Amino acid sequence: MEQLKAEFQNQERVIRQKSVSASRRTLVGKFIERFVPFLEQVKYEPADMHFLGSPVDYVVFKGLHEDQVTEVVFLEVKTGDSLLTKRERSLRDAVSGGQVRWQELRIGVASEDNPNIATVASTPALRELYEKIERRVLESASALAFDAKSLSSAPEEEADTEYDVTCKGCGQSFKFRFTDQELKHGRRVKCPRCAAVGAYDLADL
Repeated sequence: MEQLKAEFQNQERVIRQKSVSASRRTLVGKFIERFVPFLEQVKYEPADMHFLGSPVDYVVFKGLHEDQVTEVVFLEVKTGDSLLTKRERSLRDAVSGGQVRWQELRIGVASEDNPNIATVASTPALRELYEKIERRVLESASALAFDAKSLSSAPEEEADTEYDVTCKGCGQSFKFRFTDQELKHGRRVKCPRCAAVGAYDLADL
């Protein structure tokens, strides 16, 4: 039993070490991916390389920095002995087989400032989405207007002024801040020296 326990602990330690090592390699690989455009062996202009991460690391628009694209390259970055995944291989094969094309999608609107919902939402799903967005915008605008009105109608906090107070118990002076209303109607104040509590108003200051 002790031998089996020792063997289990040994195998557990090996598994953990492999897991940590694999995690470290993954993190290092992810870190390197982001700095690939600045490596010496990369012959593309960094400004031409756009990071995606998935399903491919970079799409290189060669010549983009000069506003004249002459070639588009799908670039996958690998470190060590890591291999392409099934998805990456399928992308490689599609590109190698010429299954790449340009497509331009235009969505008609009445104007950019005031789109026509009947034109934009040509399908029930799009129409529903557009109406939801419109409702959320109106709700947000109403909420903002209500908050602004509440803030404008909220009473301002009354300013206070510092006065010298003479304690009615020990006769020592100390400073205390009173508002105009407190001076008018009086306020109970505790002396910080003798802890005596007394009522003070403007006549006492």
